Amino acid sequence: SLGTGGLDARPRIFFSGELHGNERIGPMATLEAARILVETAHCVEQDLGESGAGLTEACSHLSEADWDMLGAVDGPREVPSSGSNLAVERLKWMHRLVRTRVIVVMPMTNAIGFYKNTREENRIDPNRDFPFDQSSSHCFQTITAQAVNELFRRNLFQLALTFHGGMQAIAYEWGSKLHPTRGKRDISPDDRCQVELSASMSRYGGSGGFSRNRLYPHRTMNS
Repeated sequence: SLGTGGLDARPRIFFSGELHGNERIGPMATLEAARILVETAHCVEQDLGESGAGLTEACSHLSEADWDMLGAVDGPREVPSSGSNLAVERLKWMHRLVRTRVIVVMPMTNAIGFYKNTREENRIDPNRDFPFDQSSSHCFQTITAQAVNELFRRNLFQLALTFHGGMQAIAYEWGSKLHPTRGKRDISPDDRCQVELSASMSRYGGSGGFSRNRLYPHRTMNS
């Protein structure tokens, strides 16, 4: 949908694969997310049936792992068949996500670090290279930070998600020591939304294959 001046009025979402080049899971996850979104949206477009009766045939090229994900209920342990109503509803839902949002994906945010398999970009940590709690002479020294900054200057993102490696958590604002949790409850303006989103992501992710088979913990980064 177009807003004032012909601008795309759809909500905008940003996926960043990795700020630290040696945390390898993020680029794979963002590429896979982009693939499944595009492929499911395309096959729903091919069917265009409200009942969804032909969707399983139109989407027959999807892999068994794709159908497992589409049919998962609170994690991958409960998987209906590919023809289940839940999987069909999820296909329609993912098609709607693609049609009603602008989704910006930057799989290898720190491309140099990823290539060299190092945390930093040329010895500078991109995650400490933004204008927050930092002197002006030590900002945007990396291509990574400059690229992310340009995206945020050009887009008003309603939601942004970045991947890290080495721990198990779905974490959200605040992530700064300037926002202490002791003594008083210091929460972001979007706290209720982020609590509900992270809890839903944790339930859907399930508990299999992780340390101690627990669900992903979800809380503020400064907790």
